[in-house]
Amino acid sequence: MPSLSGQRPDPQAQARGDEIVAAWDAWQAETAAARQAVGLPPLLASRNAAIERRDKALAHTHETPARSLADLVLKARITSAVCDGLSLRPADRDLWPDADEAMPFAITADLLALSGARAMTGA
Repeated sequence: MPSLSGQRPDPQAQARGDEIVAAWDAWQAETAAARQAVGLPPLLASRNAAIERRDKALAHTHETPARSLADLVLKARITSAVCDGLSLRPADRDLWPDADEAMPFAITADLLALSGARAMTGA
Protein backbone atom coordinates (compact mmCIF):
# COMPACT_ATOMS: atom_id res chain seq x y z
CA MET A 1 0.00 0.00 0.00
CA PRO A 2 1.53 3.34 -1.03
CA SER A 3 2.06 6.01 1.58
CA LEU A 4 0.15 9.30 1.33
CA SER A 5 2.29 11.12 3.87
CA GLY A 6 4.12 13.25 1.29
CA GLN A 7 1.02 14.40 -0.59
CA ARG A 8 -0.59 17.81 -0.19
CA PRO A 9 -4.24 18.70 -0.88
CA ASP A 10 -5.16 20.77 -3.90
CA PRO A 11 -4.69 24.45 -2.93
CA GLN A 12 -8.19 25.43 -4.10
CA ALA A 13 -9.77 22.54 -2.21
CA GLN A 14 -7.76 23.43 0.88
CA ALA A 15 -8.82 27.08 0.63
CA ARG A 16 -12.48 26.09 0.28
CA GLY A 17 -12.17 23.70 3.23
CA ASP A 18 -10.62 26.48 5.30
CA GLU A 19 -13.52 28.80 4.37
CA ILE A 20 -16.07 26.20 5.45
CA VAL A 21 -14.32 25.61 8.77
CA ALA A 22 -14.02 29.36 9.40
CA ALA A 23 -17.72 29.87 8.64
CA TRP A 24 -18.64 27.03 10.99
CA ASP A 25 -16.44 28.44 13.76
CA ALA A 26 -17.95 31.92 13.29
CA TRP A 27 -21.48 30.51 13.39
CA GLN A 28 -20.68 28.56 16.57
CA ALA A 29 -19.27 31.72 18.19
CA GLU A 30 -22.36 33.75 17.19
CA THR A 31 -24.67 31.06 18.55
CA ALA A 32 -22.75 30.88 21.83
CA ALA A 33 -22.84 34.68 22.18
CA ALA A 34 -26.59 34.79 21.50
CA ARG A 35 -27.20 32.08 24.09
CA GLN A 36 -25.15 34.00 26.63
CA ALA A 37 -26.90 37.27 25.80
CA VAL A 38 -30.33 35.87 26.66
CA GLY A 39 -29.12 33.94 29.71
CA LEU A 40 -29.73 30.51 28.19
CA PRO A 41 -26.86 28.50 29.78
CA PRO A 42 -28.19 28.64 33.37
CA LEU A 43 -31.72 27.90 32.13
CA LEU A 44 -30.48 24.86 30.23
CA ALA A 45 -28.52 23.72 33.28
CA SER A 46 -31.67 24.01 35.43
CA ARG A 47 -33.71 22.16 32.82
CA ASN A 48 -31.14 19.37 32.60
CA ALA A 49 -31.05 19.05 36.40
CA ALA A 50 -34.86 18.83 36.49
CA ILE A 51 -34.87 16.17 33.78
CA GLU A 52 -32.25 14.21 35.71
CA ARG A 53 -34.37 14.35 38.90
CA ARG A 54 -37.48 13.35 36.94
CA ASP A 55 -35.68 10.43 35.33
CA LYS A 56 -34.43 9.19 38.72
CA ALA A 57 -37.95 9.41 40.15
CA LEU A 58 -39.39 7.56 37.16
CA ALA A 59 -36.71 4.87 37.41
CA HIS A 60 -37.60 4.40 41.07
CA THR A 61 -41.30 4.20 40.16
CA HIS A 62 -40.60 1.65 37.41
CA GLU A 63 -38.49 -0.49 39.73
CA THR A 64 -41.02 -0.47 42.58
CA PRO A 65 -43.52 -3.29 42.09
CA ALA A 66 -47.23 -2.55 42.37
CA ARG A 67 -48.71 -4.57 45.24
CA SER A 68 -52.33 -3.68 44.57
CA LEU A 69 -54.62 -2.48 41.83
CA ALA A 70 -54.45 1.00 43.38
CA ASP A 71 -50.64 0.91 43.08
CA LEU A 72 -50.95 -0.12 39.44
CA VAL A 73 -53.40 2.71 38.73
CA LEU A 74 -50.99 5.15 40.40
CA LYS A 75 -48.16 3.97 38.16
CA ALA A 76 -50.46 4.34 35.14
CA ARG A 77 -51.31 7.90 36.18
CA ILE A 78 -47.62 8.72 36.51
CA THR A 79 -47.08 7.36 32.99
CA SER A 80 -49.92 9.50 31.71
CA ALA A 81 -48.57 12.60 33.45
CA VAL A 82 -45.12 12.05 31.94
CA CYS A 83 -46.79 11.93 28.52
CA ASP A 84 -48.12 15.45 29.23
CA GLY A 85 -51.73 14.46 28.74
CA LEU A 86 -51.19 13.10 25.25
CA SER A 87 -53.30 10.12 24.34
CA LEU A 88 -51.78 6.81 25.37
CA ARG A 89 -53.86 4.88 22.84
CA PRO A 90 -51.58 3.65 20.03
CA ALA A 91 -54.23 4.42 17.40
CA ASP A 92 -54.06 8.10 18.40
CA ARG A 93 -50.26 8.32 18.21
CA ASP A 94 -47.88 7.72 15.36
CA LEU A 95 -44.87 6.75 17.46
CA TRP A 96 -44.63 2.98 17.51
CA PRO A 97 -43.60 0.89 14.54
CA ASP A 98 -44.90 -2.34 16.01
CA ALA A 99 -47.38 -3.70 18.52
CA ASP A 100 -44.68 -4.79 20.99
CA GLU A 101 -43.79 -1.17 21.72
CA ALA A 102 -47.39 0.04 21.69
CA MET A 103 -48.83 -2.62 24.01
CA PRO A 104 -47.69 -1.12 27.36
CA PHE A 105 -49.27 2.20 26.42
CA ALA A 106 -52.50 0.53 25.34
CA ILE A 107 -52.67 -1.39 28.62
CA THR A 108 -51.98 1.81 30.57
CA ALA A 109 -54.74 3.65 28.70
CA ASP A 110 -57.20 0.81 29.37
CA LEU A 111 -56.25 0.66 33.04
CA LEU A 112 -56.79 4.39 33.44
CA ALA A 113 -60.12 4.20 31.61
CA LEU A 114 -61.27 1.35 33.86
CA SER A 115 -60.21 3.31 36.95
CA GLY A 116 -62.30 6.28 35.86
CA ALA A 117 -59.38 8.49 34.85
CA ARG A 118 -60.61 8.91 31.27
CA ALA A 119 -59.24 12.43 30.89
CA MET A 120 -55.69 11.09 31.18
CA THR A 121 -56.08 8.42 28.49
CA GLY A 122 -57.07 10.59 25.59
CA ALA A 123 -60.19 8.41 25.28
